Amino acid sequence: MPYRRADRLIALGLLWAFGVTLLRGLRRPNDWAEAHWLISYAFGPIKRGLLATLLRPFVAAFPGRAEAAITVVSTVLTALLCLALLAVCWTILRRSGFSTNAVVALAVFATSPFVVMTGHLNGYFDAPIILLTVLAVALTWRGRLGWAAVALTVGLLVHETIFIIGYPTVIWAALLGNRRDHLSGGAAARRLAPLAVPLIAFAVLFVYQSFAVDAAELERTLISYLETFPFIEYDQEVIVPRSFAKSFVAHFQSQSPRVWGRLFDPWLMLAMLPTVAVWLLFIRNALRAADAPRGLTFAAGLLPFLPLALHLIAWDTARIWTYPLVVALLVGWVACLAAEPARLRAADSRLLTALGLLTLPLNVFGQIPLMDWRVERFTAAWRAVLYVPLVAALGAALARRRRGDYTSGDRQLNAERP
Repeated sequence: MPYRRADRLIALGLLWAFGVTLLRGLRRPNDWAEAHWLISYAFGPIKRGLLATLLRPFVAAFPGRAEAAITVVSTVLTALLCLALLAVCWTILRRSGFSTNAVVALAVFATSPFVVMTGHLNGYFDAPIILLTVLAVALTWRGRLGWAAVALTVGLLVHETIFIIGYPTVIWAALLGNRRDHLSGGAAARRLAPLAVPLIAFAVLFVYQSFAVDAAELERTLISYLETFPFIEYDQEVIVPRSFAKSFVAHFQSQSPRVWGRLFDPWLMLAMLPTVAVWLLFIRNALRAADAPRGLTFAAGLLPFLPLALHLIAWDTARIWTYPLVVALLVGWVACLAAEPARLRAADSRLLTALGLLTLPLNVFGQIPLMDWRVERFTAAWRAVLYVPLVAALGAALARRRRGDYTSGDRQLNAERP
């Protein structure tokens, strides 16, 4: 019974920390996000038109309530994303038997800039594409690659960045799943075949956007349309159409000269890289417990950094810098699913614990640049108070390590479940 109480304390402490961190950045959709929800396939098979097309009948029927509808739908999607992330964290926690490393790594994620940005990007298309990525990874691990391909392809119609954030992670999870199921050669290739569909879809989108769209005409049309909605202000009725109309090549030509300054921004590197480092250690230990091949372990270390390539075509630097954190979480999730629970619980590293405890103050008291020149909520004093339950959870985890206990009968039974 004492162990079960400690488990509840740890879980509630992590949940509380996640909620506090989310509130540091949470807001209603801004004009940039709202404009995206208004641009549908009524203007042709353009990129990012799926969600607005689904919402369009309501906007057409109740034009005076369009902004409220966008706020409601966006907030629901943000809530669903938070639930999905918490489910992933819970799976990691249970499968690892509430080990100190798992608790510390999840505490680092729960206080990370990604969670701050998740609340702040309410209304952006990040929530649906990350939700679809989580779904695709889960389907892939269960061997349902056809449905995973459908989820990724739908995600491409929502926002093309899923091709960088989600697609490589799904490919990696599929390769690890093939090894788990002892598939090779033709059998492995047949299982992976459905994942060619999102690749083909992206190629079609790329070619269409580059050669079949009259960018100048589309931009003018979209500007005229958005000007009919009085709640789209601050020049977003011009900036958003320009983003929709420009091809990927045009974005690359305008943004790639600035890539080095964005990649090596010292403040963002300090804010993000310690959290990534903690999760890379966690992933390495979990994959060792799973006896994963060196090639897949090396690839797992690279996956979180792939989203940084978006700096080549986009300018929202702080937002892009948070993507490696969620990719690392998803890779760590799959690594935990691949490992035997008993071996996973035994793979406890004091280096990871030390690095995590050093990273937590950076996450708790640091501030990252937000969109629209906003700043995070809560002063340093308030944060010191609000994160006390997390300190209690970490204390319970560290006390368990000192006693040398990592399992209870109930926890071990639960951890054996995938």
